[in-house]
Amino acid sequence: MKNEGLTRRGFIEGVTVAALGVTAASVLSGCGSSTTQTAAPAEKSMFVDTLNPQDTKYDTYTTDYAAIFSPIKVGSLTLKNRIIKTGAGSDTHSSKPPLSQNSLDYMTNFAKGGAAVVMMDGGVMAPYGFNGLTSTTFKTFDEATAGAKVMSDAVHAAGAYVGFQMTTGSLGPAAAILQVDTLSVAQIKQLTANFAQQALAAKKAGFDIVEFKGATSDDMNAFITRRQNKRKDEYGPQSIENRARWLCEIVQAMKAACGKDFVVSTLINVYEENDAKLGDNDKYLTVEESVEVAKLLEKAGVDWIQVRVGTPGLEPACWAPDQMHAGFHADGMTGYGTQFDYSSHFEGLQDGKHHGVGAFIPGAALIKKAVKIPVGCAGYMDPRTAPDLMNNAVKNGDIDLIFMNRPLTVDPELPNKLKAKKRDEVAPCTRCFHCHTAGISPKEPELCRVNAATQRAYTAALPEGYVLAPAKTVKNVMVIGGGPGGMEAARRAAQKGHKVTLYEKGTSLGGLVKTASGFKGSHERLEDLIAFLTKQQTLNKVTVVTGKEVDAAFVDTVKPDAIIVAVGGKRDAKFASSTVASPKVVNIGSYDNSKVGSNVVILGAGAQAVDLTFYLLAQGKKVQMVHADVAAKLDKEQSAHFRQYIPPHLQAKGVKIWSESTPQKIVDGGIVIKTGAGIETTLKCDTVVECWDILANTTLADALKSKYTVSLVGDCASAGKDKNILYAIQAGYDAARAI
Repeated sequence: MKNEGLTRRGFIEGVTVAALGVTAASVLSGCGSSTTQTAAPAEKSMFVDTLNPQDTKYDTYTTDYAAIFSPIKVGSLTLKNRIIKTGAGSDTHSSKPPLSQNSLDYMTNFAKGGAAVVMMDGGVMAPYGFNGLTSTTFKTFDEATAGAKVMSDAVHAAGAYVGFQMTTGSLGPAAAILQVDTLSVAQIKQLTANFAQQALAAKKAGFDIVEFKGATSDDMNAFITRRQNKRKDEYGPQSIENRARWLCEIVQAMKAACGKDFVVSTLINVYEENDAKLGDNDKYLTVEESVEVAKLLEKAGVDWIQVRVGTPGLEPACWAPDQMHAGFHADGMTGYGTQFDYSSHFEGLQDGKHHGVGAFIPGAALIKKAVKIPVGCAGYMDPRTAPDLMNNAVKNGDIDLIFMNRPLTVDPELPNKLKAKKRDEVAPCTRCFHCHTAGISPKEPELCRVNAATQRAYTAALPEGYVLAPAKTVKNVMVIGGGPGGMEAARRAAQKGHKVTLYEKGTSLGGLVKTASGFKGSHERLEDLIAFLTKQQTLNKVTVVTGKEVDAAFVDTVKPDAIIVAVGGKRDAKFASSTVASPKVVNIGSYDNSKVGSNVVILGAGAQAVDLTFYLLAQGKKVQMVHADVAAKLDKEQSAHFRQYIPPHLQAKGVKIWSESTPQKIVDGGIVIKTGAGIETTLKCDTVVECWDILANTTLADALKSKYTVSLVGDCASAGKDKNILYAIQAGYDAARAI
């Protein structure tokens, strides 16, 4: 297949956004349907003015990444580049000692991929255990140290330094009652000694760095911010020195225990914002205060500072500010039905014009100006997404270090690929947040939309781990459908050594994800995902045939050894026969924006219906949603993090959501629904959009399964909740793995 050099904006320009006059089986699915749409780009005049307009050119790529890949001295260590894998939960550790192969592979993959430092899973080192290695404790201190050394040796052998992030969680009995106002001085001293003991344990286990967390909304930050610290003693809020005293004493104790050359780092907030009640910031941490805290920490001996922010209401925004940009033309969502104004909130220092990318750089730059030690920040610091933005931040001296997690879990080889000028081969993080759900919705699995092995390796699904086993017998594999599920299946089958041909009935690959991107905007970077998967077909020598609709007769002429069907699902149209002049009935499968009026009722409340709602709101239209599920099922295909922000925002914008309600009939001027209370009511509107959950589409597979080995991938496979890009790619991976 000829590759025409697909770019992010090239995809947007090829998507039906302005007219959206498309004919599709599942227009917003992005899970497998292979219909291709083309139309003019959206006109800016379509959309009403937004509070926080975005700069869509933040992904420019003119750099050679030289600054990012330059070495830097951090304490006694010389880092080979500026990329640090931050501490974050991975769920890869075993339930009991010894160290799991999953955890070992997971961490060493980051080192092999080129990160300069790999920080272990965020958490604590309990008295006889290292969180991230096992979830229970070892029997003795020496046993714990020996077990942890297996990890440090492996990371070192893979080419990176290794560190451990600590919080107060299990440092000792005092931690169980840790409250900033009630903790006694004796308990503070004991916790400080425990920190030093655990730092020494890390050093003995071969770790190079210990980091402690005084940021976000964690316990130690409570001492720094006046909104929580009401103490009357030397740790009270009466001075900056008092508020920073405990953190400084921890640094000094660690250095005393481990030696001055042992690297100690910390996280601090650069500022705080009351996200739950905008404007009510009395006694919230200011940047002037944080600058003084940073100076004191430097004087105490800390070797680097990682900068974050404080949003106490929804704490995840402290490390992932891009969550606040999850809605189309709704940048700055707080999760409380309000919107940040980045020109004034966060002291005007948060970069809110890049969908959250590099949001903390301006604040970090102010800290860096005040100290001589290295400073960096997290907050979607992705040099694949924004090459010039990231490289120039280092080159210009705004930051020294880039702290990353999600982009590296998607593709641990990101550093090596960028250094080798292979940016288009980096698997992109699409910022969906399916990877971090445990603290919000524990019943939802933590998975990666793009990397099907993440969080699944060494489970029953993938017992062999992170690497696909080579095929024992080379087979001719036919993949039908060029959406993300089909493309993932094709490239993975080829990686196993099979001969693979991918058939797509449209003129280009990507399926309906391109249309989905038009509704969603560029926040999720879906166009990057399609560009990556398209490139992968070429790299893995998949034969791609476009403009070919496959039927059973054609399959018989090819006679493949195995078939993967990824043709997309079907759309329901319950009110297509309506003869009422107004409201017009529009089906999402053949959506035409020019036929949609100003007062819309959407039937359905899945992710696609929600995306459409945001899109219509951005045009100034009034929207109501009707669905039969309970309210908690709104936007059910999206991650739990997204669902924290989206419903409050929609409701604040006047979207009436009728849960546990069913449409009855179209009448002149509106639609009659039956509410959960059993009462019929008429919703006045000029347009009804049917956006029901996608239905299975097994017709082709049923015609083939008597003769061939057939797997179904994506929307065509079955009805149910698993109707999103994540499960399409996962199914494509699994189908290829099974051949």
